[in-house]
Amino acid sequence: MINNTGVVVYSWNANGLFGKIAELREFLDRNSPDLVLLQETHMSGLDRYYFANYTFYSNPRRTHFKRRDTGILIKNSIPHHYLPNPLLHHVEATMVVANFHTLAPINFISIYVPPSATVEFTLDIEKLVSYNAATFIAGDFNPKHRHWNCIKANKLGNQLYSFAQNTKMNILAPETPIRFDPRGSTTIGIAITRHLNYASTVSSENELSSVFLTAQKHRRQSETLPQSNSVER
Repeated sequence: MINNTGVVVYSWNANGLFGKIAELREFLDRNSPDLVLLQETHMSGLDRYYFANYTFYSNPRRTHFKRRDTGILIKNSIPHHYLPNPLLHHVEATMVVANFHTLAPINFISIYVPPSATVEFTLDIEKLVSYNAATFIAGDFNPKHRHWNCIKANKLGNQLYSFAQNTKMNILAPETPIRFDPRGSTTIGIAITRHLNYASTVSSENELSSVFLTAQKHRRQSETLPQSNSVER
């Protein structure tokens, strides 16, 4: 659904891109999102994928440089630049700073936090958000907390919630859980924002035999965004 009033970002834990490239290309052609933040791509260091009208960035895995876990697809029509990661100890991430006409530059970060991570993972997030004032981070944090519709909290969820409260960052989560299993429904794919002074909405959608987290940032009345750069997931 095309909607020219905002910036639309999809976040997807692909659980391996191999065998899903054709579907992803069809999805991009049909929905034309501004950005797609990918996690658990399971790409090797030699894999090269190309997507029409998009630039694809990905980083080597922190603990295995021959593999790549996160990536970002961004429209070629959006002025942007890639940011190399700082030294990270707990998370995987890819960063791109994008410029949308009258808006201040926004650092978009695709993040993956392994379930085995310690509560010190927020130290890595502090490093990532220090690169740019306006920041949008989305991905698989593996956090559970009642604040974002989980039945119970885990250590990563408690730490992320406390970190967001202390740093005045906003946590965005869909109104309904993303994952359903016999142990109970949960939401582990969320987004957090910093210094984004306009409304954002988040939803989840079933696409590509999986669930996408969709975020749309709505412009203020005084702001104008590129006509072709917004989609609702």
